[in-house]
This record gives sequence, C-alpha cells and structure tokens, in this order.
Amino acid sequence: MLNLIFLSLSLVFAATQNVDVQLTSQKKLSFEFETYENGLVHLKSFKASPEGAKLTYLDIQFLDLKNKAQTPLQQKAIDFVHKHMPLNEQLTSYKAPTPLKWTEICEKIGQEHTGEFTDDAQQRFSFSARVGEKDSRCFGRCGFGCGVPFDNKNRYTQECLNHDLCNRELGENMGPCKDEYWAAADGYLNAKICEKKPKL
Repeated sequence: MLNLIFLSLSLVFAATQNVDVQLTSQKKLSFEFETYENGLVHLKSFKASPEGAKLTYLDIQFLDLKNKAQTPLQQKAIDFVHKHMPLNEQLTSYKAPTPLKWTEICEKIGQEHTGEFTDDAQQRFSFSARVGEKDSRCFGRCGFGCGVPFDNKNRYTQECLNHDLCNRELGENMGPCKDEYWAAADGYLNAKICEKKPKL
C-alpha cells in the first residue's frame, strides 16, 4: 500500500519564512516556505526575478559564493537549486495549491508502476515505468541523477514519478510539466530515504 503523507494546516502549527537565493547577472530566486514544529518543510511559493529567468551553469558555479547559509532552511533552499531546479529552462512563478503533501513509493522500487500527468491543454496521460532502475533513469527518484555519489537522498515519490514520466514524454522539466515539477517539491524536501536501493 502506498504511504500517503498529508498534513492539515489546522492541526499542525506552521511558520512562514522567506529565503532568497542570489544568482549571477542580477537574478534572484525567492522561496516562501512553511516550516512545521515536527521539522517538515512545505514550499508555499516561488518567484524568479526577473520573471522567466533561466538558471544557467554559471549561476550554479557561483551559487555558493554568493549565498552563505545561516540557517538549515537557507541550506535547503540552496540545495534545492543545486539538485532539483532545471538548467536553461524558464523558471515560472509558483503558488502551492495544496498543503504539505507527497506519496512515498519506496516499496515500488524495481517494479513497474503507473503515473499520470497533464499537458498544457490539460489533457491527462497515464504511463508506466520501472521505478528506480538505472536503465529507466531511476524513475520516481526525487532530484537529479541516479544514485550519484554526492547525493545519497534515496527518496522516491509518486509525484516525482509523475514528473519523470512527463519529462520523458514531453521533453521538458518545466514548460508543460511545471505542475508535476512543483507537485514533487515537498517530497524532494521531506520524503523518507528509502531503505530499498535501486539496481545500478
């Protein structure tokens, strides 16, 4: 059975905090997080300045030089940019439609599993992929890479699988897949690290 994580804001106290990440060429990324007493973090909204800015390789190279994390939340924001945001695609503003939510699929690693996504016309698609296998690009894994040494966060969620399938079929991380991209953010930030490892 899939492990669904869903927190009601009326039951758990959350504090709102803003974190800015400065990039090169006068670009700035602004994150609005809700932080919970139990340590979970919800990405409430995001804005790129200027709107539609692209994250370049040069931005990533200078990211740590321009941003010295003073708090764990600031470090999470910097890590999110490093390991989750797509290069050379327009970054659009985002506002979360739902409270903190993700669905863990650790037990699906090594198995065929179905995901869904919509395109720009809101047409719904459903496809399957083998979760967590190297030959399927570790589908369902949150963040870039496939068990790369510098990122051992072995997190797998339904939302990350949905985004991986959208990316495979439509060819972009954002663009028509932006809804799935942002829906995967909470799992990337909070999902448990799966004990089961993919075959690499």
